[in-house]
Amino acid sequence: MARNVLYPLYQLGNPQLRVFRTNFFIQLVRPGMAQPEDTVQFRIPMEMTRVDLRNYLERIYHVPVAAVRTRVQHGSNRRRDYRNVRIKKPDYKVAHVQLIRSFSARLEVDGAALGVLARAAPPPPILGAALRCVTRGGGPAPHVAWGPLLPPAH
Repeated sequence: MARNVLYPLYQLGNPQLRVFRTNFFIQLVRPGMAQPEDTVQFRIPMEMTRVDLRNYLERIYHVPVAAVRTRVQHGSNRRRDYRNVRIKKPDYKVAHVQLIRSFSARLEVDGAALGVLARAAPPPPILGAALRCVTRGGGPAPHVAWGPLLPPAH
């Protein structure tokens, strides 16, 4: 959703004053099953399409993407409240992104490293862009950092 900001009317020849940023929040998640080395998993909004995700990663973070596969994960319907009425968790969309080169994923929550998923082939140093995603939720949001596996220092 765009914020309601008043901009002066654009006239031919004047500079463009608006900066358009995405309204999507994506979340890098650790997959439940073993994935190939060049595949990462994201939790994305239901409104986001494959093309949106590919453009998001390639144009904003300069991460080369080979393929994007999405699926809708239905939320759990097992919990019950005090009246014994079922409580359904919301559905969410999962995207499996196959990258052109292997990357490493390093998850950090409030600055504390949770772990490093080692990936095989390091990319060239040109692709040094890191992806930072902010997850939704109450309280301080954990930051997810994602970037390439750098070659070992000699």
